[in-house]
Amino acid sequence: MLRKVVIVFAACLVAGVMTGGLAQAGAAPAEAGDAAAAFANALALGNIQHAWQLLSAASQKATDVVQWTNAYEQRAPATKPQPNTVLQQVCSAPEPAKPGKEVVRAGEAFVEVKDTVPITYQIVVVKDPGGWRVDLPATDQLNARASAQLFLEAMREETLARTGRGGRTSSSSRAVLQAVLASQAKDYKAKRITPEGPDRATVEVQADVPVTLVLRETRNGPGWAVDLYRPLAQVDLFSPDPLAEAASLGERQACEAQLALLQRAIEAYCAKSDDMLPDPARWFDQLTQYLPPGTTLHCPSDTGTGVSYAMNRNLEGKRRREVAGPMGVPMFFESTSHARNAADRGESWPTPPRHLSGNVVLSVDGSVKAVLVKPSFEVKKAPPGGVTPTTPRPRPGAVPGMTPGGPRRPTPARPPMGLPPS
Repeated sequence: MLRKVVIVFAACLVAGVMTGGLAQAGAAPAEAGDAAAAFANALALGNIQHAWQLLSAASQKATDVVQWTNAYEQRAPATKPQPNTVLQQVCSAPEPAKPGKEVVRAGEAFVEVKDTVPITYQIVVVKDPGGWRVDLPATDQLNARASAQLFLEAMREETLARTGRGGRTSSSSRAVLQAVLASQAKDYKAKRITPEGPDRATVEVQADVPVTLVLRETRNGPGWAVDLYRPLAQVDLFSPDPLAEAASLGERQACEAQLALLQRAIEAYCAKSDDMLPDPARWFDQLTQYLPPGTTLHCPSDTGTGVSYAMNRNLEGKRRREVAGPMGVPMFFESTSHARNAADRGESWPTPPRHLSGNVVLSVDGSVKAVLVKPSFEVKKAPPGGVTPTTPRPRPGAVPGMTPGGPRRPTPARPPMGLPPS
């Protein structure tokens, strides 16, 4: 998908979160909470200079402002959460959100769920001559310890759940949510002030992050059941209608599944034809015996009737190994022809595309993907030996998966931005 795709997060509430107004224990003034909230919001908005001005004089003196500023300016974007992680949030939520709108089709349904997830931090403030300011070292130490504690609790609960010695509780969800949604949190407010003397207090700040989950379901007899293999839909975070986009994604994935069937049929056909591709004028007839009985090859997004795909006519008389750059050469593609053995050189390419991410294409190398821009249908002959421009000849003695300088090393992931280490 060419558009930036993310997962729309699960909706659930964290147990033990204060939902009332600002609570104060003792006589700590509200100005202490205002200072903590201002500091949290400055960091959330990336206004590092303003956050620096809200530090106490002792914190400014003890902190290297250049290193502290660079640590935030060089941060990487938040890592995308995995579907299973989001599913765990749903399963472990003590108060699951209620379903809302739905889109129902013949064999698939999508249900939208919305809720609000609170993100909390602890900030230590002290009374300076100019007013209440943030004690950065104490705040960092407190949040780092709290984050480690949440992680250890989550790991312990995961171990107990896997060994059957206990059930998952809410802290596992909370640890995951704090890490995944921290970069989305804005508009922090002071929720609780705990005085630690006349000139010192700990303030809990909280930001509520609105989240949406799109569940995927499949027909189960007369009813429906959540598809545990593909429970969540991946949609654009900024989509005005995530439910409609999720339904469109379901159609595209059904389309991709049909082209995957064609790919398996091609593999079986080429195994018996010395890698020769089927005749574009008779491809459906030649591949029928290798397709599941009753296969219609019709995309759910195709409003026409008949076969939704066509073969690249330029592949007539070609063997797969003879095609240069097979990854970029369409073999089958979505077509407006609808003929049983449709074949052309891209003239029947649907415009506009049938899916939000483009038309689905099966390339000669066997890859299936959706593309927004119509590709070239030209077919060039590969050089002798079957080495194509997209398949560089390996060096003598090279080990697969190794680079000339040694094994590839993954780039370490940076944590998402939130408050100073939490």
